[in-house]
Amino acid sequence: MSLLDHGSKMLEIDMYYKEVNGKDGSHIVILPLEDGKKKFEEKATKEENIEEKVVKAEKIFLLKTKWKILSWGEQTKITKMSTYFNHEQMVNDFDPWTFRDLRIKTCLVEWDMTDDKNTAIPVTPDNIDRLPGDVVLYLVSEYDKKTEISGEDEKN
Repeated sequence: MSLLDHGSKMLEIDMYYKEVNGKDGSHIVILPLEDGKKKFEEKATKEENIEEKVVKAEKIFLLKTKWKILSWGEQTKITKMSTYFNHEQMVNDFDPWTFRDLRIKTCLVEWDMTDDKNTAIPVTPDNIDRLPGDVVLYLVSEYDKKTEISGEDEKN
């Protein structure tokens, strides 16, 4: 693979979650990856093999996402868009929250999210903004883990 082709590589990030109804309404609970995967697979087996009245349904959901790796040009563009002139100190300053937001909206390119009618919901900046904050922070954290250089990577 050429260095110029590396930017076309997609990273797949899965997120398992469940919806919990509490006294303050329903909210999303993100499950640890291995635990979520195990429960999701168990749920699929139960739905296929056991009578409905026997199964105590714990609905586990899977969101599959695809992320791209930023090219130098994209990295430079969002860095510039995150820079502003600080009039108080008379210097250029950097807004890390704008950078993080632009990075997420540039890198997250695909998901398998659908509405109640099973119609695909497109990945757009507005739809990303509508997601619960914990979901976006979880996904970007997983993206960061997959794109950082670990001690193992440095040995190879």
